[in-house]
Amino acid sequence: MKKLLSALLVLVMTVSLFVGCADKNKEIATEVADDFMSAFVELDVDAMENYLDDADAIPEDMANFDIDTLVDNAIDSNPAIAPYEEDFTKFAEAVVEKMTDNMSYTIVETEKDGKDYVVTVEMTMPDFDEVNKSFEDTLKSSVSNQKMNELITKLFTNGTITASSSQQEILDAVMPEVINLMIESVDDFKVDTETEEKELTISKIDGEWLINTKKSNID
Repeated sequence: MKKLLSALLVLVMTVSLFVGCADKNKEIATEVADDFMSAFVELDVDAMENYLDDADAIPEDMANFDIDTLVDNAIDSNPAIAPYEEDFTKFAEAVVEKMTDNMSYTIVETEKDGKDYVVTVEMTMPDFDEVNKSFEDTLKSSVSNQKMNELITKLFTNGTITASSSQQEILDAVMPEVINLMIESVDDFKVDTETEEKELTISKIDGEWLINTKKSNID
């Protein structure tokens, strides 16, 4: 009888240990998904990469809304912006804030799938293609010929620039004002959102729990 009780005790302890490990792994997998999504809705690309087995899996249209990328791309396409990078960064920050204000998520459930865990997430996020179009349209409106003429007239009227001002002096006076107009325009551009469920598969890869990008839907 004692041997039977001992064997049952060992069995119970073994099962408890197995269940405990399974529960701990499930908790870790949920935490990985939660931390990734927290970075996701802040468009923090650098942080997102920490939870992926392949950093290149981040959708390009989302990666392009990283503040540094927005600024770098703008300077690459228009080098005249470079001297006003600090002001333009404020504009990029306003754009990203507009996006993140319209992004949210909820962890729905975590289920074991073989050696992996599948975390179901309900995501509300912008349609990036539509946002890009709305953004470009609003931007063009904010720096229209009419508004530029009004701006130049204002700067001449208040004496900021004069007929004897050099081209560089005029540019230095105009560019910060133009960027301010761009920042103000961010409030006007439309952000359409959509809510859907996505599944993130968390796998133990090289001893670390990460999002398995081949099995997950993150685009």
